Amino acid sequence: MKKGVWIERGTVHFPTVTKKKGTSVAKVTIKNKTEKSVKFQIEPLDAPFENNHTEIEIKPHYYLSVPIIFRPTFDMQKGTTNLVLKNSQQTLTAQLVGICHYISYESKDNSTNTKSKVGGNQQ
Repeated sequence: MKKGVWIERGTVHFPTVTKKKGTSVAKVTIKNKTEKSVKFQIEPLDAPFENNHTEIEIKPHYYLSVPIIFRPTFDMQKGTTNLVLKNSQQTLTAQLVGICHYISYESKDNSTNTKSKVGGNQQ
């Protein structure tokens, strides 16, 4: 059994964002298999990732899942950044990876099949 404090996954993949102004959330799990509570400062994340916590505390022999938001700003955006947690004894990191690919649910445009007159009547 592993001892100490660590992030469960070194790389965290977010569910793909499929609609405009959409977001996805992934949880980063930190495990504490020590006899003491441990506090970490969470460094600010680069856009398009967001986190609402600046500090966390994990009780002894517990784990904590921190929700991280991926909020892309354009279609086909791929975002990667590092989540960094620090205290005076340790630095923990995990790579965050998010992808945006809009899916269109609109029906096919049939305007190419319609004829329109331009410039009035022909004589």
